[in-house]
Amino acid sequence: MRRHDDARTPDAWRQDGGRAAGQAGNSARHADFTPVALAVYKPGRGRHAGWCIVSKLTRLTGQAEPVLAVVWRSQRGTTDMISVPQAVITYARAAGARWFYLRDDRRRAMSRTPLEALERGILGAGDGERYVRLDDMEQVPWRDWEYAERVVRLGAHGDGQPARVDDNREQAQQLTLAL
Repeated sequence: MRRHDDARTPDAWRQDGGRAAGQAGNSARHADFTPVALAVYKPGRGRHAGWCIVSKLTRLTGQAEPVLAVVWRSQRGTTDMISVPQAVITYARAAGARWFYLRDDRRRAMSRTPLEALERGILGAGDGERYVRLDDMEQVPWRDWEYAERVVRLGAHGDGQPARVDDNREQAQQLTLAL
């Protein structure tokens, strides 16, 4: 991963929402945004088939702009790359997100990449997911983000359209990256 070149302290980073000096926020544009967990249907055999929460559309604490976010829990296969379903990327873009954040809570490490870098990522054969190298992501100071209480289930065909919305708090607490 590339090192983030912003020398500000984490407190200074939090105070301005992670923006560089001189960048204006767009809080008015995102005033009605509510964080949601994003789920996609994963076909499989037996008990392994079903809806899987793969990311959140949330806000970093103190920031108005929505971001696509994943907590990395050392999932199998994520040593070099991370993947995000195309349906999730499409939904996040439509909601106004411009950044994808990957957070490792155990190491208190965080990295990010522009959402457009995910959109240009390698499309996996048959899985409808875009792959991005972890080394191509920029390291940034660890930040907290808002909790999502609602789950949006995106269409099983990768069309980026919500198939159903659940208000299930227990389901929203689970965050898994499927590879």
